[in-house]
Amino acid sequence: MKRLHPLLAAAGLVLFTAAPAQGASLMEVYERAAQEDAELQIAKAEYRSVLQNRPMARSALLPQLTGEIEGGAFYNNPDGRDSIDGRQSSFALRLEQSVFDRRNFIELSQADLEIARAEAELDGARQDLMLRVSEAYFNVLVAQESLEFSIAELAAIERQLEQTERRFDVGLIASTDVKEAQAQRDLAEAERIAAENELDVANEQLAVITNQYWGELNTLADDAELSIPEPRDADAWVERAMENNLELAAQRLATETAREQIQRQRAEGQPRVGLSASVSENRYYGIDDPGDEADFSQVQDPAARQALEGLAGAGGNQFEDGTEAQIGIRLEIPLYTGGRVTAMTRQAREDFQAAQQGQTQVERFTTQDTRNAYLSTVAADSRVRALNRALESTQAAFEAAEAGFEVGTRTQVDVLLALREVFGAERDFAQARYDFLTNTLRLERAAGQLAVEDLENIDQLLD
Repeated sequence: MKRLHPLLAAAGLVLFTAAPAQGASLMEVYERAAQEDAELQIAKAEYRSVLQNRPMARSALLPQLTGEIEGGAFYNNPDGRDSIDGRQSSFALRLEQSVFDRRNFIELSQADLEIARAEAELDGARQDLMLRVSEAYFNVLVAQESLEFSIAELAAIERQLEQTERRFDVGLIASTDVKEAQAQRDLAEAERIAAENELDVANEQLAVITNQYWGELNTLADDAELSIPEPRDADAWVERAMENNLELAAQRLATETAREQIQRQRAEGQPRVGLSASVSENRYYGIDDPGDEADFSQVQDPAARQALEGLAGAGGNQFEDGTEAQIGIRLEIPLYTGGRVTAMTRQAREDFQAAQQGQTQVERFTTQDTRNAYLSTVAADSRVRALNRALESTQAAFEAAEAGFEVGTRTQVDVLLALREVFGAERDFAQARYDFLTNTLRLERAAGQLAVEDLENIDQLLD
């Protein structure tokens, strides 16, 4: 926890310190979040799902083996009652192998592009998690320090209120000063309640990511040195983002997939060559009742019909079978598809145009986000330095107001307002330092180079 400004403590207004306690580091929280965060787990599952696109696309290039079993019975009804004339069963094994089908090769290429895009999206989800964990971690620290300052501020104002009441009791000041001091005390109490709520909300947000409530967290050391990441040039960061930004990389891969889809749809109208082989066995069973007149007109296969008729003439309870094997090459040429291929190709072209425009949009947003992140980092650095100076200025103003009150040139209200300015500057300075760290991580994220090492470097600034 952070102590109050040393000048404030030296003034004897508030004796508020916290016993040092070892808290959870940023890396500990991140490692927990990497296991528990639902968004990252969803991204991992989606990536694993996309990985199956390649074996599915590759399967079209491999042999396709199919087995079939059929069976049936033939009936004769010369005298109004059914009787079984014969039975037929067949067993077949068919092999299909694509020799040339351009669609299959394009689909395999598209599967590789989709896997690359999914990998970029997964890496982006990991970087997003680093940023979300850091922001949630810092939000807890900001809320925690705001609560500490609110408690310290309330204690300081209560002390001033006690002094004001004693002065009023001896007739040194008017009752209006007591009422003003009481009003400031009530405002400070309201701010303390709000700060407690903000800390509870911040803790809940961190728990959503990590599935765990945390006690103490390591805070930013008072002497931590904060510096803007190199290079200190917005254009250089934009150039990095154009090369490494993961959303942009994913969009570029999506555009390339859409380009391949045009060729895929064109291939619907191109010739295809395949190899086919089959082996089948047919069995024909004779007549159950040889006294019936058999009618095999429903048997479509002439050979089968002839075999059954022969069996019927021989008196039934016999069977005959035959085995047939075939192998051949199939050439398929789509001559006319009713305009379907043309329409699908046009649609693919429009989808490609949309993907190109989407890529342009992502490029512009990436440029904007990177510049904004860089400018925000520079501004945050300047703000930290300015608020550090403001701490001394507000403390000096408070001491001047207190001295003026002692000689009668300033009122008690002036002293309390100056005191609140000191605490306000303390809060603003603490938040500005965490805002600076957040902006540096956002800059790294926009450039597509946020890594675990960045969190480890921040951990070295915490204690």
